[in-house]
Amino acid sequence: MRFNGLALGLTVASCVWTGLLASSGLAQERDSLPGVSLGLVYENQPQPALAIQPFTGRFGGADLVDDVEVIVGRDLRNSDRFEVMDSIPAGLVGDVVDYTLWDRLGAVWLITGQVEGAGEGYILILELHDVVYGQSVERGRFRIPDETDPDFRMAVHRASDEIVTWATGDPGMAASRIVFTMTDNQGNKDLYVIDSDGENLDRITNYRDLTLSPTWSPDGNKVAFTSYKSGLPRIYELDLRTGEENMLPEVRGGGDYITPTYHPDGTTLAFSVTGNARSGVFTYNVERDCCLVFLSGGRWYDLSPTYSPDGQWMAFNTNRFGDAVPQVMLMPSQGGDAETLSPYEYGGRGVSSLHRIGHP
Repeated sequence: MRFNGLALGLTVASCVWTGLLASSGLAQERDSLPGVSLGLVYENQPQPALAIQPFTGRFGGADLVDDVEVIVGRDLRNSDRFEVMDSIPAGLVGDVVDYTLWDRLGAVWLITGQVEGAGEGYILILELHDVVYGQSVERGRFRIPDETDPDFRMAVHRASDEIVTWATGDPGMAASRIVFTMTDNQGNKDLYVIDSDGENLDRITNYRDLTLSPTWSPDGNKVAFTSYKSGLPRIYELDLRTGEENMLPEVRGGGDYITPTYHPDGTTLAFSVTGNARSGVFTYNVERDCCLVFLSGGRWYDLSPTYSPDGQWMAFNTNRFGDAVPQVMLMPSQGGDAETLSPYEYGGRGVSSLHRIGHP
């Protein structure tokens, strides 16, 4: 019998406090929009045991075998989809797969790998075996550069993600990078990018001033963020391939420009402006470098705009019902009437943050 790994679902990515629970353990029922659910789903299920047979190398690939195997093993552990077996008996090495012995050891899945030299780079051959049925189920060849190449680790991460997809049907996350703000020893807060496994830390801004709210473009080539480098909080877009940087134009009347987010097609940035006569949510077409559009706002704060995966809708935080009860509202992504997603309760506690996670 095979089990799925950890399943984590957020139907609306928000931090919600529902109040005190009744003694029965059930929260007090609240009215909500049909089809909208606020909460966290956690399925605590056993994870299938996965073993990694020591990789082999040939045609000059032996020098990379150990490093590649370590990266793949770490990626599969970090995926939280498997219980990766640590100890491998000495007899289970080489090119031959002994399904009977692996089955006795409790393995459900088995990974075998080989690194081959291929001109200026290498070919990583990975194979997924179903130990229970005693057969190979998937096999792939992945080109990886020399270990000195900056893309070496990311190429191996992409191969690891294929293993996750083969075994679970879901995409892996090893070949991803994290953009974040960090304060250096001089107290300057700038942007950094790092691989999902904590390697390849790279500083991408050096403003020596407050920099906040970074967000990736859908293609992963650009980052938008708020920076105080000009003395006022403004939104910038940085192309990581070229180093080119552009500041979004200012709304008449100034204000603070915060919480940028990309439309799923990457053409448009949505953001909030506060402290202005026209405070609210705006969009700007960064692909055409034009067309500043006001969508929603007033004498209150509409913050943290977030697109739906299909780009047709936009959710945002608002304090239009009072500072003590921030709520989430939903409107068409081009602007229009907004509906309340988190029901308003006088004297209750509201939603404190909002952000879309995952992929369409």
